[in-house]
Amino acid sequence: MRISEFRSQAKVMLAIVIVAFVGLIFFQWGMNIRAKIRGEVPKDVIGKVSNEEIKVKEYIESVRQLIQQVPGTPTSGMIDSMRTIAWQEMIAERIYGQIMAKEGLRITTDEIKEIIKSNPPPEIANMPELRNEKGEFDFQKYHQLLRDRRNIAWVLDYEMRIRKEYPKRKVNIALATAGWITPGEANILTRIFSIHFTGYIFSFPTANYVAQLDTSPEALLAYYNQTLDQWKRPERRQCQYVFFPKIPSKSDSNDLIRRKEELEEDLKAEIDFQTLALQYTNDPRIGLAFDELTGDLKKRVGRVQIGKIISVDQGDQIVYLKRTSKDSVQRIVLEVMISPQTLYDLHDRMTSFIASARDNGFEKACKEYGIKPNLTYPFEKEKVNFQALRDPNQLARFSFKAKLNDLSDPLVGEGGYYIFHLYTISPATTISFEKLQYWLKNRYIKDKALKAAEKRATDFYNRVRAQEKIEDLLKDFPEIEKSRIENQPLSKMKLRYGTETIGSILGMERAGISRPITSGWEVYIALVEKIDQKSPQEAFNYITRLRQLRAEFIFNKTLESFDIEDYRTYEIE
Repeated sequence: MRISEFRSQAKVMLAIVIVAFVGLIFFQWGMNIRAKIRGEVPKDVIGKVSNEEIKVKEYIESVRQLIQQVPGTPTSGMIDSMRTIAWQEMIAERIYGQIMAKEGLRITTDEIKEIIKSNPPPEIANMPELRNEKGEFDFQKYHQLLRDRRNIAWVLDYEMRIRKEYPKRKVNIALATAGWITPGEANILTRIFSIHFTGYIFSFPTANYVAQLDTSPEALLAYYNQTLDQWKRPERRQCQYVFFPKIPSKSDSNDLIRRKEELEEDLKAEIDFQTLALQYTNDPRIGLAFDELTGDLKKRVGRVQIGKIISVDQGDQIVYLKRTSKDSVQRIVLEVMISPQTLYDLHDRMTSFIASARDNGFEKACKEYGIKPNLTYPFEKEKVNFQALRDPNQLARFSFKAKLNDLSDPLVGEGGYYIFHLYTISPATTISFEKLQYWLKNRYIKDKALKAAEKRATDFYNRVRAQEKIEDLLKDFPEIEKSRIENQPLSKMKLRYGTETIGSILGMERAGISRPITSGWEVYIALVEKIDQKSPQEAFNYITRLRQLRAEFIFNKTLESFDIEDYRTYEIE
């Protein structure tokens, strides 16, 4: 495969890896965050990316701006989503900024001038006045527009956007090129897909050597002592936990009734439905196609005339629907909103519970508050992932710093908050020989049988090299399995015989026999009769995908260097 063929796909690959990089930022930050330690974080700081602080005011303002973009009154679930979006955008901005500073990536004044001259912003590029007779964009008219001093405001605005966004593109390009495949690698991968093998594979199955092994208790004990490090079990911990859900209060429910009454008064006053939707709705999707409705809603709307309004009480929400045409409707969705006062009350309840648990014990506090405690499974530090938490790894970070009977701060989860109590600590141990004996025997047999197979394969290879006939040798090696292979591509053989076997065949320039090859728990010898070179077309898709995976791996390693600390708690909600 020629390098020019890969370069022709550069734009496609760049688009793929940019999407992968942005996605990995938010995958990785969730895997590398430290939980808040009460009393150690300034009140005005909500998080850090390495040593760069994120201020509470900045975060709240970012959330406020997102909320303002949504028509009507967003639900508490939507507000939670906007908090997450705001947080992710602030994390991404800082990661980009720190990569640019570290790598010295910046945009020069000359580059900005060239970008402005050759890349008009979308709002300018779409102006009919800047099109010629053929409907094409006229750069001469555009350059005259740039020279007109009356347009200085939007030119400066465009310059600011370029200064902000184009250095990020340089970061994406720099990371994308890290996934490049060298010419040598491309050559090897192309050969794997294009070379077809004809010959024999001699297999030395380990099962054929089991009967020769010493499986006495003494032999197993010696093997256990030789591999003792493999039988050590790390420290494990187990927690009890309780869940405090965010449930609307009676006052919140009454607020829904109040908003319903106000809306119905405005509807009676014949105020425009869409105007009311922008004011009242808790769901930003106001216009819907008729076919998007389901069940009873679709039936009821289907029976009303165009212009009529109906309401449907669904318990947790009230929906008003107006038939605007045969194929479309408008809607207003009223949902129960959890008020700040309800959250403050929940805060007080959790604080009181924690105080009671510290004074009287966790289980007594659960009885006092009528909460049923739950129990996690015993977990190792590297193998716990409590998915119900917004940051699933907070449990490990709390439990392996805590002392027995310590309590966590409330940790944010889906629909509420979790409080954990460190219940048990199981110290690191070494599994005894007696408990391991059955499983150890199977492992011992595999190891020893593989060594026996390797010895027999070496003997067979040496005798072939000494010019003994293979037909005669097979009588002395009855355990060998001989497989005839006709014109098979190496890429397909790799699945059966392993990478090591294919690598050995690739290293053979002509017909002959390979050295013994250990692949997994098998030993092989390849006898090559003929190697044919076929079309390399299939290699292209594989190499393109490999470049993407390699770039993603480098992105992942890059992101691991950022220490992202998340101090968001219920206190700022």
